[in-house]
Order: sequence, then C-alpha cells, then structure tokens
Amino acid sequence: VATIKGHSSEASLRNSYYQWLLNTNQHEKAGETKEINGDYLDAISLYIKSGVPARAARLALSKRDIISADLINRIAQSLLKFELFEKAGELYELVANKSEAMKCYRKGNSFQRAVELARDSFPSDVLRLEEEWGNYLVSIHQLDNAIQHYIESGSYVKAIDAAISAQQWQKVSTILENQDGNNKDFTKYYRILAEHYLSIKKFEKAEEYFIKGSFYRQAV
Repeated sequence: VATIKGHSSEASLRNSYYQWLLNTNQHEKAGETKEINGDYLDAISLYIKSGVPARAARLALSKRDIISADLINRIAQSLLKFELFEKAGELYELVANKSEAMKCYRKGNSFQRAVELARDSFPSDVLRLEEEWGNYLVSIHQLDNAIQHYIESGSYVKAIDAAISAQQWQKVSTILENQDGNNKDFTKYYRILAEHYLSIKKFEKAEEYFIKGSFYRQAV
C-alpha cells in the first residue's frame, strides 16, 4: 500500500516487514521478498535456510549471471539433503562439474540424464550405465523397458532373463538368433524357449530350438 501511495516511509516499512518475517521464522516468505526486490543471493540463502532448495535452484537457473561454483555447491548440497538428486546434477552440470553431476544422476536413478552426460563426457561409461539402467527398471518391475537397455549394454543374458520374465518370447527368440550358437551361456535358453513352444503346441518351433540347443532327445 505504501508503495502504491508513494509513502515516504516505504523503505522503512519494507524493512520492518522483512525483519518481522525473519523474527517469526518465515524464511521462505522473506526470500520471496528479497527476490521481488532483486536481492537474488539473499533470496537463495533464505530459500536454502527455509528448506526449499528447489526454489533456490530455480532462481539460480533463471539468473545465471549470479552463478558461481560456491553458490551452486551450496544449493546442490541442500538439494541432496532432500534427495533431489536430478536437480542437483543439473546444477553441477551448469558449472561443468560433470563428475559430481554424474554421481547425482546415478544416485537418483536419473539414467536418461546420466547416459546423455556419459555420451558427451564419459563415453567409456555408457555401456555400464545402460546395464545399470536395465537393473533399475527390473527392480521396479518394468521388465519390457529393461530388455532394450540390457541389449544396448551387451548384457544379453540379462536381456533374455528379463524377456522370459516378461513373457516376451519373440524377443527371447530374436536375442538368441543374434548370438553365437556355440556359446554355452545361452544353451539353457534354447531349452526354455523350446519348452514354451511345446506348451502352446507349436511343435515345429519347439523342435527347432531343442536342436539349436543340442537337446536332441527332447527333439525326437
């Protein structure tokens, strides 16, 4: 109201209001006041203090001219306390701290971001991350999605196991068709696939996979 009316004590009133917010532990509201007035660093500090680091991160990302490595580290550490790992990783990437960004993405199971970062900065880690992504998807029962990530990582046994668990028999067949038939790691899967086709009375398919797995007695 004082601002609208051009009140001479506007600054004094604003300061009194701000002090009242601090005295009553309304740090987030105090941060909003600082942000409105363009005191962005103070606003960020107050957002961190009030336990809303996501607001601090949002403000920092929108006012990149105030960003420093120290500021980003303060915000990121607060985000990590609240397990906001992906947002912390995003901030670390902003100041080119890519190793810390990668740690955050992996800890938060943000594998899309992790793989994108690895392709750019840690190419030797891409296959390992694809496998970790598959492991995570299996742990949350997203087996269909896990299969492709296992294939991308070259973890074909895990891909087949996931496909079997998901009852994706055509995918089991496709993966096996692209493997070395002499590799003993895959022998048991020919039998499992053959027994599946046998159970649904697709006898020619069953015979084909029994033979491919060298289970000749069962093929008879």
